[in-house]
Amino acid sequence: MSLRINTNVDSMIAYRHLESNNTKLSKSLEKLSSGQRINSAADGPATLMVSEKLRAQLEQISQAHELAQTESEELKIQLTAAADIQETHEKQSAELDELNRVQEQLLAEQAELKLLLAEANSSMEENEKLQEDYLALVEA
Repeated sequence: MSLRINTNVDSMIAYRHLESNNTKLSKSLEKLSSGQRINSAADGPATLMVSEKLRAQLEQISQAHELAQTESEELKIQLTAAADIQETHEKQSAELDELNRVQEQLLAEQAELKLLLAEANSSMEENEKLQEDYLALVEA
């Protein structure tokens, strides 16, 4: 009894081409889905190294940009706070000037009142002296 193996050479050739096309299709889909020209070392080792360096630089630039934006926002907050402090200082200076003016007025009025009081006291003393002289004259 002899064993006979029947092979269909045409179907084997078709299968090999099918597998080759599936592999190519898979690589093409990988490139399309990632959106990048170079995905693995098989696409070119030197090109992959350059690509990875560029990706790293792009990430660094992106982080630097985000940091710059954060710093810019913090600077805006600090400038706003400084402007608020300046405005408060100006208001307090104006209030202090007003208080100094009122104090000067009060001191001037106080000095005037002292003069009037001194005049009134001297007039009272004169009146008391005149009264004593009158009483002395009347008793005499």
